[in-house]
Amino acid sequence: MPTWIFGEFGGGRFGEYSPPGAARNILEKLDDASFIHKLTGATPRIATHILWDLSKDGYEGDLEVAKKVKKEARQRGLDFRGNKSYLFSARLSPGKFFR
Repeated sequence: MPTWIFGEFGGGRFGEYSPPGAARNILEKLDDASFIHKLTGATPRIATHILWDLSKDGYEGDLEVAKKVKKEARQRGLDFRGNKSYLFSARLSPGKFFR
């Protein structure tokens, strides 16, 4: 399940929509994903967005942030399926985050 479904929908086809109770950061998104998985048992994998979920500044992926997110996800019983990397820095490879 993509992590963006738990947060604000900022731009694109969704405009500036913020659903009630939207997650404010990746840790809250992990909490929400874990809760849904506990309820359904059907969604143990998440797909992150490099710039929204694994970055300090929203412009460049950060390996240390990614390592922390990976650890936090595993503690919640979640694993990773894929990553979105729009405008991802050419100096870093998204694959490095989840090996």
